[in-house]
Amino acid sequence: MERLEIMQQKKVLLIVLIVIILLASFAAGIIFGPALFDARRSEDENDPGDHNGSVDPQKPGQGSNDPDPEGEAPDPELEDLVRAAAEKHRADPVDAVYNSAYNIVIPELNGYRIDQQATLARLMAAAPGEAVAPVWQDLLPAVTAADHPAAVIERGNPARQRVAFMINVAWGNEYLPEMLDILEQHDAQGTFFIVGRWAERFPDLLQEIHRRGHELANHGYDDGEVMPDLDYNATISSLRRTNEIIEKFTGQQPRYFTPHKGEYSSTTCRAAAALGMRLLVWTLDTVDWKRPGEEAMAQRILDNLSPGAIILMHPTEQSAGFLRLVIPQIKSRGYRVVAVKELLSPDPSFPKLTLQR
Repeated sequence: MERLEIMQQKKVLLIVLIVIILLASFAAGIIFGPALFDARRSEDENDPGDHNGSVDPQKPGQGSNDPDPEGEAPDPELEDLVRAAAEKHRADPVDAVYNSAYNIVIPELNGYRIDQQATLARLMAAAPGEAVAPVWQDLLPAVTAADHPAAVIERGNPARQRVAFMINVAWGNEYLPEMLDILEQHDAQGTFFIVGRWAERFPDLLQEIHRRGHELANHGYDDGEVMPDLDYNATISSLRRTNEIIEKFTGQQPRYFTPHKGEYSSTTCRAAAALGMRLLVWTLDTVDWKRPGEEAMAQRILDNLSPGAIILMHPTEQSAGFLRLVIPQIKSRGYRVVAVKELLSPDPSFPKLTLQR
């Protein structure tokens, strides 16, 4: 009997303890619950990541096609506009072409396309009616001239309507000013291949060519050098010495070299490549040193003109008249007369295009 009373007392005490615990928990929830909930909600709102593997909206290139940083949905009409422009305005890259039999390379051309996502974002950020230029992407070729650094270049890529004058200078000082004037009058560029010894003697003329905005290149140190007869070290010496002279007076570092009479050997090619230069020869020769007459020279070039041509000439008494005749006719055929650097550049010419929001 006494044992039974003790057990009943324990049950009552247990029930009382459970009630006290429940009441304490309820009270704690009322007092602390809102604060604890608010703290967790604050953590969730401040955490930019999605714990379920979703995309971080602040990281570029992820998530939907929404180009607007504030989350505005893309305009379907603008999407169609950009897509149509991208389909129309695109050019595939053109690989460089290497001829191993002659160690000659035709340079590559980069292609291009419209970056649709970036262009759409630019349009959506524009004001209504505003014209916006698209964002372009270069498309790179698989094979480039740089893959064959010791190869010779004799023309630019024929896919572009450009030609260049290779003007070799070792004499003919008196004819240079008029030639420069005519090039300037016709908004045409030339690349002047300079003999180092000449540059040492006539730095004022060298600087005038540079001041007029023309490209300077290397024609060896001495006009009497026969490149195939020079060993590697002698070739390096000739090219380096000429580069140093040109840079001393103009600040321009030549990138291209052409040998006297177009004569070279594999040693010549390797030496030029070792200096980070490219050996060039010409596509067309005016043979101006024979003084055939201005009209005859012009006709000779025009009869054989093709895209990417490098046209050889020198400063003679007939050279200015030849330029006066031939440049307008070259341009009338849709060609641009550019420096060798631009002729050989792979950079594309993007279409002149704007899209209106």
